[in-house]
Order: sequence, then structure tokens, then C-alpha cells
Amino acid sequence: MLAKFDTFIFDLGSVLVYLDRRGCIDAFLSLGIRDAESLIGQSGQNGVFGDLELGLISEQDFYEKVREITGASITDEQIAYAWNKMILDTPLRLLELILKLRSRGKQVFMLSNVNPIHIRTVIESHFRQIPGKDIDSYFDRTFLSHEMHLKKPDAAIFERVKTESGINPQTAVFFDDNADNVASAKECGFNAVQILSPDEMADLLEKELGKH
Repeated sequence: MLAKFDTFIFDLGSVLVYLDRRGCIDAFLSLGIRDAESLIGQSGQNGVFGDLELGLISEQDFYEKVREITGASITDEQIAYAWNKMILDTPLRLLELILKLRSRGKQVFMLSNVNPIHIRTVIESHFRQIPGKDIDSYFDRTFLSHEMHLKKPDAAIFERVKTESGINPQTAVFFDDNADNVASAKECGFNAVQILSPDEMADLLEKELGKH
């Protein structure tokens, strides 16, 4: 199935990284954000969290707005800690499989609705698991919502990926946990597969790479 593709595009959350939405919501509830449940979504964020994900506000603005919402004297570090409760782990074998993809001449991209706090945490604690490796070891390029000021499933973000990377979407495959994002990618000419966990992603890559 995958051998025919020359470009692999991965979402981050729930595809490469396990997430804990409940733990994150509980952490913000403890800080005084009573509507944390509605603001912190399964695949995208709302309110001040959504603004950060779209790059409409800076990280420092985010901290200030969270303090305004809570009316509490909480520090930047407390807010970042609560927000990072969303992030769990990335299986080491998945990272090794992505390296194997690149060693076989495949282009590998990340396309994620993400914010600067989470991507920094993931870079530091996930993509440096293998000594001497960093995020650039795994991806030819990252397309991140807060840098692009666009979010999936907006078709415009997929069109930007096509334009800026120069890839042929017909020979590219996109993996995402969200059905709407998968459908939008297909409408823009990409092959797309819904993946619901990093271990499912690793199993698929392991099965396909072992064939060739």
C-alpha cells in the first residue's frame, strides 16, 4: 500500500504523540478555567487556546489572557505545565520507522494544528529520544498551524503545503486522526488515511516497510 508513495505527511497529536485531553482539562479546571471542557477540543482548540493554535496571539499574550480568565495569580510556568498535561509519549519504534522512511529516499513532512508551547515540548522530550537526533532528523519540513495562521480542515492549508513543498499530492499520503481533516485532504487531491493512535501508525509502517 505505502510503497507507491514518495511523500509521507504526518499529523502530530494522536498520530505521532499520545494525548491526554482529560488530564489537560483537569489541570486547567484546577487553575480556575471553568469552561476548560469546551475550550480544549479533541482535534482543535477554541477561545484563547484556538487563538494560540492559529498564531493570532503570542505565547506571552496567551499567558496573560489565561490569567484574565481565571482572575488568579498564576505564573506562566503553572499555565504551561497545565497545557503540557495534554502531551504524553511517542513510541520509540515509531521514530525509528520514520528514520527508515527517510533512509529509503521518502520525503517526510509534519502537518499539525499545534501551538508553540506544545511543539517546543515535543521537540525537547520526544524527537530527541534517540541520541544525536532532533526534529529535523525526522522531517524534511514542518507545516504548523500557528506559523501558517491556518488550521485543518481548511482546504487552504493543504493548498499551501502543495504550493510550498512542490509535491505531487497524488504520490503523497497524509495520516491524521480526525475524519474531517482526512476528508479535506482527499478533496485537495491527497491520499489520506485516518489513524487513531501512534501505535496504530507504527504498526502500519512496520507492516509495510517490512515488505520491501
